[in-house]
Amino acid sequence: MNYNYWGKFKDSQPEMRFDPLQSFIDDGQIFGFRILISSSRTSRPREYKRSKRAAQISDKNDSVLLDVITGKELAIVLDADGESIDLPADDARYHRLEKYDGVTIINKYPPFSQSIDEGRRENGIAMVAIPTKFSDTLTDSEAVYYIFRSMFSAIRNLTDDNLRSSVVFMNVGRSSGASLRHLHAQAYMTRELHGLLAYGFIRAFASNDECFTCKMANHKGIITDHLKQSIDLDRMIIWEDDNIRLIQPFAPIRLLSLRILPKQHINRVEKMSDDAIKSLGKAMSIAHQVLGNADIPWPNMKDHSIAFRQTNNSDDFHIIIDILSTIPLGGSETVDYLSVSTIDPYDLAENFRNALKNIKEIID
Repeated sequence: MNYNYWGKFKDSQPEMRFDPLQSFIDDGQIFGFRILISSSRTSRPREYKRSKRAAQISDKNDSVLLDVITGKELAIVLDADGESIDLPADDARYHRLEKYDGVTIINKYPPFSQSIDEGRRENGIAMVAIPTKFSDTLTDSEAVYYIFRSMFSAIRNLTDDNLRSSVVFMNVGRSSGASLRHLHAQAYMTRELHGLLAYGFIRAFASNDECFTCKMANHKGIITDHLKQSIDLDRMIIWEDDNIRLIQPFAPIRLLSLRILPKQHINRVEKMSDDAIKSLGKAMSIAHQVLGNADIPWPNMKDHSIAFRQTNNSDDFHIIIDILSTIPLGGSETVDYLSVSTIDPYDLAENFRNALKNIKEIID
């Protein structure tokens, strides 16, 4: 086996470079914006064709990920519907996975790679989770549920003192950066990778005497944050059930975005209950459809980047999930890290709630 070919990392991490003008050291660790140097990025398969026309593969069955499910492509299967199939150290083999609903495999084309030596224990895993039934949007809430049920099961099985889910994300659609149509999510279990954005979430959490995310997820009415900002929760809520609250962010990271708040106080995704994962699938489906159908003065946004905000260095944290539509950045965003919105977020929330009223089938 070519050991540079699969997303399994050993003692050293891929080369990481921090911008010296945007980074700082705190308690012996570097925090800031960073990039990973990786030539493997160019070797990934691309189903979206580079053309001026709508970039779609002609046949949904012509899919790299479906080839894994039907046994046409080699794979290292970490989990299938909560069942452990292969170990990370195993060689890739052919599987028939049609009887399962969701599977998690080691990423054959990880965005970053590190040379490893045979026979030594992995301390990092890059994984991809997919539904076995083809879906290319977030509309199918069951498909989303199958993805994360399998992924979180794989993460739980692989978690130890040094190896944890450092990065969890999902790209939907070509403009979000996805190269494959088949709906999928990715996770990286490595030693901790800190960035300035993640550090900002951790610092903000620590600035409150009690969990402010719990307030955002469970309270109603007006609350006040540690910055003395008054926030009207009733005007922010788009949808909720017993497990999840979907809101319009008070200060959105991107112009068109929504935020999912689990009502349970947990710090990592693998601690979500099965019922909460089902609610997560429904919330993502609702977010996708209201973002694409709201009465707003921009083209409907149906491609998304989904970021799971979590931390490994404290059990006292509350995860946050951001659904970010891919839109062009303005000049100020490129000068400094900030978001600019030409519509009051409260008004955006009202637009999204009105859009939800017209999409009855997703909340039946």
